[in-house]
Amino acid sequence: MWQGYFKSWYVTDEAYLYTLINYIEHNPVKTKIVKKLGEYLYSSYSSFIGIVEPIACLQNSFVFTDFKDNNERKSFLQGTADENILKEIKKASNLLVTSIKEKILDIQKLER
Repeated sequence: MWQGYFKSWYVTDEAYLYTLINYIEHNPVKTKIVKKLGEYLYSSYSSFIGIVEPIACLQNSFVFTDFKDNNERKSFLQGTADENILKEIKKASNLLVTSIKEKILDIQKLER
């Protein structure tokens, strides 16, 4: 049941980062835990759009630095992440990571 559930991928560019942020914020709605964004108690959405004071760990996040006001952040977060785009970005990220790992392995061989 839990096989493959906890995985991590490298975030290699801003497009992937923003797609992930959007995807994560929409998960409680997609899984029908809540009916709309902001209702999930543990979501960052309310902090991002100014309903509550942002918690310290969010204050320097890309969402605050790249989207200057509550309306911009709300517009960004209310858009839905296309899961096909997410899969394509993840695939491209995996290709890049594989390439990096191969180069690191070669450097280790040379050092030996």
